[in-house]
Amino acid sequence: SRQERYELAKKDFERANRLRADLEGTPAEQRMEKDYLGVVFLYRRAYDRAPFSSLASDALAAAADRLRAGDLQARAGRAAHGADELSDLARTFDTMAVALEEREVKLRDAERHAAEARLASVLDITADAIFTVDEAERMVLFNRGAERMFGVAAAEVVGQSFERLVSAAAAAAIRERIRDTAAGAAG
Repeated sequence: SRQERYELAKKDFERANRLRADLEGTPAEQRMEKDYLGVVFLYRRAYDRAPFSSLASDALAAAADRLRAGDLQARAGRAAHGADELSDLARTFDTMAVALEEREVKLRDAERHAAEARLASVLDITADAIFTVDEAERMVLFNRGAERMFGVAAAEVVGQSFERLVSAAAAAAIRERIRDTAAGAAG
């Protein structure tokens, strides 16, 4: 019956709100994606069971589906602008989606920093001189081997043109090598 569907939806909605509140009280690094997806599942099930249909509910359902599919920028949009229970649900969904997106960004940043640290440690222990340049021919990486070879500290040359360290002929050869490498990568 309609009343039974309403009661089931209400219970799912309340469980989702409790789980979301528990998540908000948990330090970000301890939150798990599956916990967020559990909240999304409960909200979606509450929507599916609820005895109503409107554009706002469809927008919320679509946002839940997008989030479940991995779109961390999914938001309820217009569904969150009212003063009814559905709008409350949509605002809660949006708050949770923002928290999930922020957590994902932090995890990606931590992974990138860890990878950079591993690369830096490998580059620092190699005896070979290694330096990299950006599109504007400025040095962006200069390892200890390069410091020994060129007799200059990385802090003095990072951000500077590589021409500072080599002869004009060597600079021309390096530019040619950069062009060849870029053309090979593009083709």
